[in-house]
Amino acid sequence: QLWRSRKRFGASTNYLIGAIEDQRYNQVEYFYLPSPIVLSDLNQDGILEIIVNRSPDYSSLLPQGFKYYEAGEIVSLSWNQLGLVENWKTREVGGMVTAIRLGDLTHDGVQELIASIVMGKEMLKFWESRSAVFSYDINVAAGAQRANK
Repeated sequence: QLWRSRKRFGASTNYLIGAIEDQRYNQVEYFYLPSPIVLSDLNQDGILEIIVNRSPDYSSLLPQGFKYYEAGEIVSLSWNQLGLVENWKTREVGGMVTAIRLGDLTHDGVQELIASIVMGKEMLKFWESRSAVFSYDINVAAGAQRANK
């Protein structure tokens, strides 16, 4: 069954260039590649959770083929017979979430959420952007609602 949302999930600025009709007039076909999606049963209830980035989209205000994301967060979604519902989310971070993974960084048998972001200062000064990698302890036992930093 198909599920649709008004919110932007899995957004990225990574793309492949398709047909180029006339590059002088920006007549280029872009195919945007979504960010990774992680499937995991973090709370051990037998139902996979979908862990994905969510970003506000400002693309409608920009020229064709140009994407910009100034903030993002990571959310966990599960199917509840009517649609996908939010289980938990991280706090919003300044910049674009570019990758997410699960891993046991502390070797204690508990998964952590690992993410990378590109922190853009100004939309037209990408060369001044910085990247960062951060992790969250995932606390989903006993009905926890959010990822704790």
